[in-house]
Amino acid sequence: MDEREFRRLLNLFPVVRSRTYCQAESASSSGIASSITEEKRTREVQNDGKADVEDPFWQKLKTEAERKVGPNKAEQFVRAFRDAHEKLV
Repeated sequence: MDEREFRRLLNLFPVVRSRTYCQAESASSSGIASSITEEKRTREVQNDGKADVEDPFWQKLKTEAERKVGPNKAEQFVRAFRDAHEKLV
């Protein structure tokens, strides 16, 4: 899947947060980073290193993608989205 096709598919879904979204200033960034790292480790242990298939977000994303573009393209889209998510997070 090339960049343009990924962007086209991504544009089918509404924006949930604005680009300038920021968590509350009172939260400590180091506390957030450590909790995210711990959560990621916990997920990896629970899933034995496998993808988070049972996560409601991924289920909803796949369901909506299947509804909009069909099952084959949806699988490619979810895989590309998950890869992009892993690179960013």
